[in-house]
Amino acid sequence: MNTGGQPQLAFTNPFTNLPQLSKSLAAVLVFLYVSGLLIGKSLTPFLALVPGFTIPPHFYFWNMFTAAYFDTSLLSTLVNAAVVALVGKWLEPLWGSHEFLKFVVCVNAAAGLSTFLLLIVLFAVSRSEALWFDSVWCGFGAAVAGFAVAAKQLLPEHPLRLFGTVSLRAKYLPLTLVGWELATVVLLGLSPKSLPFTIFGVLLSWLYLRYYQVTCRWPITTASCVVCGSLLAASSLIACA
Repeated sequence: MNTGGQPQLAFTNPFTNLPQLSKSLAAVLVFLYVSGLLIGKSLTPFLALVPGFTIPPHFYFWNMFTAAYFDTSLLSTLVNAAVVALVGKWLEPLWGSHEFLKFVVCVNAAAGLSTFLLLIVLFAVSRSEALWFDSVWCGFGAAVAGFAVAAKQLLPEHPLRLFGTVSLRAKYLPLTLVGWELATVVLLGLSPKSLPFTIFGVLLSWLYLRYYQVTCRWPITTASCVVCGSLLAASSLIACA
């Protein structure tokens, strides 16, 4: 009973009533991580972008496109799975399952291809065999960046509550994600494995949403702003883990 005259706030579990496609995408991220854990490092060049294995004689060309769904970090995998499930809870009903899937697949695929082309240029300049055969590039950063760009375009002036406390306008979210990842790589020396995916994800998702998708409005609720803002920020914070 409420005896203090103050309104009671009921907690609603955000993981209830998740759309099927969003849950499936989250499950794919977890499944690929667990597969890599069980099979070992021999699976990494099959799923993660290792440029020396993408071209002949190995010719694992598909790793340009699977790298976005594979991760070597448990924390990153779990947070990204939560991101796609909960952001999808609002975007999938708004856009439709087909459009939501097309957005995720197109942004991830384009970012993977762009990252591979960038690595070719870097190798041509540096002639570094470590870059070509030993570096591993993976992570769901492109899609997460795409969700941030979607928030920027659909509700640019709306404040997102990061972790329920810090307020950040949605229009600054993509720049914040990229800036934080750059800072963790440059200043803290953490792995840049998902950095190019995030950068290309911002650019390519903007092009996709600006020129190829019908304009629509995102239903704005307090819960969605708290949950989605917090998860997008969290995904960026642990992207280089």
